[in-house]
Parts: sequence; structure tokens; C-alpha cells
Amino acid sequence: MRFTPHFRKLIPLLAQWRLLEGHEQEQLAMLSALGRDFVFTATHLRQLCSRAMVGTTVARLLPTLVGGKFSMNMAMRKVENVSEFIKMLTLCKEYMLFNPHSPTGHYKLDLSNTGSAYVAQALALLDRWESGLAKRKDLVDISENGDYSCVRNCRYAQEPLLGPGSHTGLQSFDQWVIPEKEILELDYVTNQRPDCHGTVLDDAAFKQFLIILQQAECDGTTQIKVTRNLAHYLNLTSMQMRQLLGVYQYSELREEALITTFFRIIDIHNEKIFRVRYEEQSELDKLRARLGYCTFFAYIQPEQVTCDFDFAKYDQRLAANVFFGLANAEKRDNISNFRYTHPDGTIDKLEQGVPRSWDTFTRMPKEGTFHFTYKCSPQDRKFALRKSLLHQYGKWKVDVNEDQVTWWAAANEAPEDVLEFLFWMRAKFKDTRKAFEAFDGPDGNGVLGLREFEEGMRQLKCKKFKGKDEKQRWTAIFRFLDPSGEGQVSKDEFLTLDTFWAEVEFSIFEFMDWASRTFGKDPLKKLWRALDEDGGGSIQRDEWETSLDKVGYFGPSGPIFSFIDDDD
Repeated sequence: MRFTPHFRKLIPLLAQWRLLEGHEQEQLAMLSALGRDFVFTATHLRQLCSRAMVGTTVARLLPTLVGGKFSMNMAMRKVENVSEFIKMLTLCKEYMLFNPHSPTGHYKLDLSNTGSAYVAQALALLDRWESGLAKRKDLVDISENGDYSCVRNCRYAQEPLLGPGSHTGLQSFDQWVIPEKEILELDYVTNQRPDCHGTVLDDAAFKQFLIILQQAECDGTTQIKVTRNLAHYLNLTSMQMRQLLGVYQYSELREEALITTFFRIIDIHNEKIFRVRYEEQSELDKLRARLGYCTFFAYIQPEQVTCDFDFAKYDQRLAANVFFGLANAEKRDNISNFRYTHPDGTIDKLEQGVPRSWDTFTRMPKEGTFHFTYKCSPQDRKFALRKSLLHQYGKWKVDVNEDQVTWWAAANEAPEDVLEFLFWMRAKFKDTRKAFEAFDGPDGNGVLGLREFEEGMRQLKCKKFKGKDEKQRWTAIFRFLDPSGEGQVSKDEFLTLDTFWAEVEFSIFEFMDWASRTFGKDPLKKLWRALDEDGGGSIQRDEWETSLDKVGYFGPSGPIFSFIDDDD
């Protein structure tokens, strides 16, 4: 609790401050005490400002001001020296960039700094409020340690504060009394979700936003922190999120950008559009660990998701249990390529299948790790259940039908031969349905067997895979299109190729949109001159990707190269 000093106490307080002038360490100690225990006005703060320490004084006492932004601006105008102003901004950066309306993000706070200590106290208060609401509403607990807390991955003085490996004995973050020194590091993940009917940025405004980010002189980390400061004013679609991620070159920045704006997405049912932007499994694992395994969960489109769950963690067991329940409703065999690793490192391939006892959350083991991939055919999909799980565990309110979902797939989810088959097929047929009908024949029964698929490849004169292993490659394509393993490909299964084609088309759109923003009029000619550095008139795949990095394009480039490379 902070106190407003009575006017009779202010005179001796200011007198004591004047007595300490010239004694920097004593003044810093007094500022630290004042910053933690009192509330001041801008007038009080101006009286405390001495010329020698004006920047430090304002920075230490800025969190104590009443009167909102007006008082803050009045106090900051007291700092007239440029070097002192920079010092002030550096010291209170965490405080000034903190946004309680959109608090989700990573925090590394020096608790000896008044501004950082204020942010830590604000996060603790927010956490107590949000967890209390969740308990009163009897919502599902999806926290990291089963305590309803919004705080995750909390470390104090480089040691875990909660959960396995902690030496504090604390059961929850709200039991901790925040000290006055050392470094506190944590991820905060709010329970608040946006209105699915909210108004998003129009195309012109969003394009201008991307241009500002591309041309900004500050580094990516600063851009993301500033974006978090205004995130509560933004509503984004999954398509826009995908484009936003393309601004950043490094995976660490894309990770921060997504976490900062994740809860501003209004069509979370289309999240796979931007999820496929993270091509490495390690990137997805980091996002799950930071946002939460039940928060960053592919409820609507879990196909081809690969997970590693540590059963020692509450929320990872819960997320695995949700997958088990989904598989029981859709098809038990959807959980594939699974293995269970015991704490001693022994790998159990679970030859009898995933134990049925694991379907009950309380009967799941509380140690070891479980690895698996989820696969599902379109005809086995239980959309109503998926939407219900999204609401119950993900806490998103989504009002959509199955045909309103933009079904998607990542290019790296398919073997290279499947993509080559897709490019050949789309060059020959403008519609995947017509391609299926060509394979199935005029008197077809709506499903393709392996022999029927092979005969279709011969009749359609596909030379893409010509060679000694042509038949084996055809078979591999067929097996991929038959995830249920029933030995036949239905029309719906064949049409899943459209989800890969959607990724290729959007990658091309993303590329062209970036080129237009970057090069302006006649962008392709200017871009080619920038890419073809040796003037040879052609470019190889490795040269293509390296050159795109140099000119500032960080979106997916592989599908684009495969599409335009028709030499084979």
C-alpha cells in the first residue's frame, strides 16, 4: 500500500532531501524508499528534482505520480538535459511500455528499479484478479501448475520460483512476497479474449502499419514492445497476423510478435494460417511453453500436429488428455507415431496402444514425456466437438460453422513428391475436384484405390516422377492421401490437397504484397535486378533464399520457388 504524505510532513521530507544533496548514494536510497511507499503529484516531484540527478529522480518517482499521463508529461518536462532525459527513459522503460490492457508478453524485471518493481506489483495484482475471476466462474484451470495463475515460466534470481525444480516451497505466484532486489523473469498470459465480431484494421491501414514497421530505424525488439503498448487498439485476422510475422527475419522476433498480439486475433479458428509460418518444431514448442499448452492448442485444425508433452507439468498433461478425448470421438488411431519416455530415459513404444487409463486425467502418469502426431481424415472430423473444446479449454468464443473455416496446411507437412504432384495437377487442372473426377473416371464410385490411382497417373501422362522408382513414389503419394490407412482415398481426402494449394497461393500473394511495399512501381523488374547479383539471368534455390534475406523478405520462399521453377 502506498501513502500520500500529509502536507505537514512534506516540509521536513523536502528538507531532508536538501540535506542529502551531493551525497548520491544516500539520495538513491531515499528515492528507492519514496518510490515504493508514497504517492506524489507532479508538483511534489518537481520540488524533489535537483540538477545533478534530475533524470534519475524523475525515473525513480514516475510510477508514484497521480494524475495520469498529464502529470507524467509535466514531470518529464522537468528533464531538460538530453543525456539526463535518455537516462530517465532507460531507467523507466519497462514502466512506460507496460500496458495493463494487453499485458501478455515476456518480462525481465530488475526489482531494485522502482519502475520495474511497479510492473511486477501490477502483474501480481492482475494475476490475482484474473485467477480469482476464473475460479468464481468455475472455468477450466489451464495454468502451468494447476493454480489458475496467468504467470508462467517464472524465475527469480535465475532459479525456478514455482513447480518442479523450485526451492521456495510456494504453491502459487500469489503466495510470493515480491522482494526489493534481484531479477524476476516471467511470461504473463491473460485470460481475456477479443470479441470475435470486432472490427479489424482495413487493408489500407494495415498496409501502412507494415510499411512503418519495415522502415522503422529502431530494432525489432523495440518495435514489438511499442506494439504491445497499443495492442489493445488492434484487432487482426489470421491472414494479417501471417503478414505481420513476415516483417521479422529471426524466429525469436516472430515468436515475440505473435505472443504480443495473439489475443487480438478475432478468427482464431483460422490460426493455422499463421501457425504454419513456424516451420521448426522447436519454434512451436517454445510458443506452447510460453503461451500455455491449452492456449496455443490447435483445436479446430489439429491435423499433422506433433507434440512432446512433459507429464510432470499440469498443463501439458491436461493438453494431452484433451487430445485423447478428441481421438476417442474422431478415431483412436488418429494419435500416431507415439512413444512414451520414462524419467530414466527408457523408451516405451506402447505396442498395445495408448493406455485407456490415460483417458481419465487423474489416472495419467505424473512423470515422463509423451510424443505423438495427430492425423485425421475429413470424414472423421467432429467439428462441433472441436469448437466446444476451443471454448471450454481455449476460452475463445467462436461463432462459426465448419464451412466458414479456412482449412489450411503447411508445405512442410507434405513430402516433396506430394507437392510436386500438386504443382503438376494444378497446372493440368484448375480445380482439384475435376482432377479427382479424372482419376475416378466417369463411372467412378467416389473413392480411389492404389491401382486406380496408378492407372490414372499413366492415363494422364504424368512424367514428373519418371525413373526406376516411379511406382514407389506414386505409392508414397497415395499413402499420404490416405491418412486413415484404409487402402482407399475418398474425395474429401483428395481435396485436402487444396489446403496445401492455399498455402502456395498465399505465399505468392505475401511475396507480391511485400515487393509492392518495398519497390513500389514495377516491383518485379526491380526485385529481379536485386536478386540476380551476378547477372546470369537465372537463380538457384539456395541463391534464391539467400538473396531474399538480403533484400529484406523473410516470408516463406520455398513454395514460391517450386511454383515458378517449371524446368522439371
